[in-house]
Amino acid sequence: MKFNIVQKAFAINFEPITGIGGLQVGDDPGGTLENFFTILLGFFTIIGGIMFLIYFVLGALSWISSTGDREKVAKAQRYMSNALIGLIFVVLAWAFTGIIGATLGFSILDLATNIGNL
Repeated sequence: MKFNIVQKAFAINFEPITGIGGLQVGDDPGGTLENFFTILLGFFTIIGGIMFLIYFVLGALSWISSTGDREKVAKAQRYMSNALIGLIFVVLAWAFTGIIGATLGFSILDLATNIGNL
């Protein structure tokens, strides 16, 4: 009876507690794990893209400031090629994750929907 008065006074619907914080257990317990890995993958992909830009720009600036010195040019080319190889690894990891997600039947790479569902 006491809760019924509180519900009417504050127009609150009390729902049972099914978990802690963002880790709610509902009809789809695997969905939380899927969301976690999706956000983690997106975070590391963004970090990889930022690292590519940083190393590629550092290599380009090093090449520009090399003043024709062959050692400096070679070092700058290594920076730029290593940045490109890293970007290729990030893209391949993204594709591999998409293939695995499609094989297992859930969309790991659908970041917008999964973040919106949190």
